[in-house]
Amino acid sequence: MHRRGAAGSTGAPRSGYDRGVAIFASDSILPPDPDDLEVLHDREYRVRAYRVGDDQLLIRGAVRDQKPPGLYLAEDPDPLTIHHMQVEI
Repeated sequence: MHRRGAAGSTGAPRSGYDRGVAIFASDSILPPDPDDLEVLHDREYRVRAYRVGDDQLLIRGAVRDQKPPGLYLAEDPDPLTIHHMQVEI
């Protein structure tokens, strides 16, 4: 992966870089769920850092807590988001 050519950077910017291209793995970082256990809760964290200039970064973060479908109401087909927060620094 190439980085912007700012002070301390290890590479030059790529010509024609397409920001829509996945540059990171997006698979689960958890091992597979055990077959004999019911999932009760899921918490996901995500943080990305961007270089804005030679001396400035943009940090974006998010956390989301969810309960699985049907946990509280058997007929509910959708996961229940109980907390979703985003921050930008």
